[in-house]
Amino acid sequence: MINKLNYLVILFTSLALSFPVYSQICEPAVTTETLSEENFIIDDANGTVEDIISQLRWARCAFGQTWNGKTCEGFPQQLNWQEALTTADELDYGLINAWRIPDIKELMSIIDFQCAIPPLNASLFPQAPASLDNGLWSSTPVQTDPIDPLNPEVKIWFIDLGEGKVKKRAWNQTNYVFFVTKGKIDYIP
Repeated sequence: MINKLNYLVILFTSLALSFPVYSQICEPAVTTETLSEENFIIDDANGTVEDIISQLRWARCAFGQTWNGKTCEGFPQQLNWQEALTTADELDYGLINAWRIPDIKELMSIIDFQCAIPPLNASLFPQAPASLDNGLWSSTPVQTDPIDPLNPEVKIWFIDLGEGKVKKRAWNQTNYVFFVTKGKIDYIP
């Protein structure tokens, strides 16, 4: 007969094994291409980092997470591409209301090629989603034809969160999102 403690141990162990757990791997010997923290200004007050070279300001938390002044809390939410575009238009994060989805070149600028699962600098983007199945949306469609939101065959470029590779995915599938803004920042009054 199984007592309550043994039952709880078995239950929690089976639940823990059903969710993938990833630990970021960084290997400086793999490549010299790394994301230098020296090129970023960290703003802990509003949960953003500014790339001083590109002048892009990034939300430090993936959509669905919240900034607590020190790190990102909660669980990132996956969105399809159309939901991500709509969310960017409506987002108020870090007292800023001019957010958008980065294009694929902008998104590549935050990839740390010395790290995997996720391929992001954990000091700049703490608690970033780690996944071998999903990635980060870009705003860049694969083809240059007009986007038909009813056509599930339309593909969008995204960054794989396992190795940081550029891949394509149908717009109606889901990925995570880091939002970005550039230039003059419109703070919410």
